[in-house]
Amino acid sequence: MRGLTVPRWPAVYAIAVAPAKLSGRDLEGGRWPEDLGQGPSYLTVLNQRWNDARDEEPTPPAPAPVIDPWAAPAGGYGDEPPF
Repeated sequence: MRGLTVPRWPAVYAIAVAPAKLSGRDLEGGRWPEDLGQGPSYLTVLNQRWNDARDEEPTPPAPAPVIDPWAAPAGGYGDEPPF
């Protein structure tokens, strides 16, 4: 996942479930102990955020930085050529 597209829900679910099972966390349970089961679950919040990401307009990728091989190093000009 490089962040170029929003993955499908089964991939998001699988990525969330694997670490949750390893840590023993219940994704359907409440997020905070003081909610007493009234607040949204981890899975509900993840699904809402995934839907928000799908609805958002795609942003254009940032331009690649231009690297000048003849530019001076941070400490000034060196004695060695840049190759």
